[in-house]
Amino acid sequence: MPVVLTKRISEDEILAIWEITESYEEFEERLHRTPWIDNGQEGTIHPIKRLEYLACRFATEHLTEAINIPFHGVYKDFHGKPHPKGDEFFLSWSHAYPYAVSCIHLKKPVGIDIERPREQLVRASRKYVNDEELSLIEGNNLDQLCLIWAAKEAIFKMNGRSGLSLKDDITIESIENTKKKVLSKANINGSIKKISLDFFRMKENWVVYTR
Repeated sequence: MPVVLTKRISEDEILAIWEITESYEEFEERLHRTPWIDNGQEGTIHPIKRLEYLACRFATEHLTEAINIPFHGVYKDFHGKPHPKGDEFFLSWSHAYPYAVSCIHLKKPVGIDIERPREQLVRASRKYVNDEELSLIEGNNLDQLCLIWAAKEAIFKMNGRSGLSLKDDITIESIENTKKKVLSKANINGSIKKISLDFFRMKENWVVYTR
């Protein structure tokens, strides 16, 4: 099954969610034997991760067709961040099998994350929740913890997957459930930057993306 959701966020931003039902062989045939990732590590990647990466790649191609811009493939940098060949736009990926998400912004860096609420987020919370955020969490509410984690991951990806501590450098200031918005601040290269994110539910997952 290909794209199950295309969401036009603004004139410059669009995302797509792909539900993976294909086999690796089906994806490979669709690629017409062209390389799907340009880091020389295809053989070292877990089979599920291969499917997720391929679904992200095809979701990206779908988005470029939807907004009528060129698509020449995708490469990953040293930190694992995806970039379009030719750098015509900004790109972020996330995946939580069987879903893969791609988000494009035409003018500025973007970050997206898809996460399923799970007990692991409680056990790991001391690694990403700081003191300022404790008032946002009612007990060990999995949805609240998941939104905090996903928002921080999206900001981390927007910044290029390097140089930020999820706990020390990124603070979620509020989660507005009615408006489906997250307000945050991040210490980026010594400067405090306010970052707004939106979110929505996709079955059992939360999808959070920068604006």
